Amino acid sequence: MRTIVALCSILAFSGCAIIIAPDGNDARFESSWSSNAIKGNGDLQLDKRQVNGASALNVSGPMQVEVRVGGTAGLEISGDSNLLNLVQTQMNGDTQKIWIDEKFNSSNPIRVVYTVPALTEVTSNGSGRMMISGLNGGNLAVKNYGSRSINLDGRVMRLEVVNSGSGSINALGLMSNDARVNVQGSGSLSLGAVNGNELSVSVNGSGSVNASGSVRNLVANTHGSGSAQLSSVKSLSADLSSYGSGSVYAAVSQNVNAQSNGSGSVTVYGNPAQRNVNGRRVNFVN
Repeated sequence: MRTIVALCSILAFSGCAIIIAPDGNDARFESSWSSNAIKGNGDLQLDKRQVNGASALNVSGPMQVEVRVGGTAGLEISGDSNLLNLVQTQMNGDTQKIWIDEKFNSSNPIRVVYTVPALTEVTSNGSGRMMISGLNGGNLAVKNYGSRSINLDGRVMRLEVVNSGSGSINALGLMSNDARVNVQGSGSLSLGAVNGNELSVSVNGSGSVNASGSVRNLVANTHGSGSAQLSSVKSLSADLSSYGSGSVYAAVSQNVNAQSNGSGSVTVYGNPAQRNVNGRRVNFVN
């Protein structure tokens, strides 16, 4: 609390304010001198809107989002009554778009609950939290740009993820058969059990990825200072590389291609018979 008070005092001189939601989960910086920032009236209200149940969702702006997969299509938005009309919704092809363009200071955080029979794609821009539950076996693509934190729960056949920026994705409660993930920037990604044919991981920047499970083929590379902690993924074969100061950890049982370029390292757990190694910072741990 002292940190927040001190920071508020400093920012007061620059015309900024910190807006903290009542539950303490959302904090936003708004310009207190901005003539077009709309102030919430504190009157909590629920708005129900008609939707077609599109399987692709695009969310942009500072809001808390809950996606419930498996039910009858519906959209509920709650927040200060005079701010609800700032939340725009539109069908764009097969994608349901939900966004906020205006600057605002809210007394109650804006919350969105989107219920859909099936979910195949999610794109997020902005801040806040997103919780996705009930995923039921199809393919899923997630693109997270900005600082939003996303939680995934359920099971999918194939998972594709791009996490760009400082945001985080927690998928420890998600099971998948195959996964291809890319972390760009300083964000983090935690995968649940990947049990199937392939796991492909790419980290660019200072971000991190960790996962568990068992796959036939593992591909992992880092560019920068990031890390790929994959020693809890059992793989038959792997292609591993570190460029820069980052690190890769993997468990391999049969054959591995491993290279380190720079001050980073590749650590292989297991005793694969076939080894193709390039670089002095490739280590094997039996």
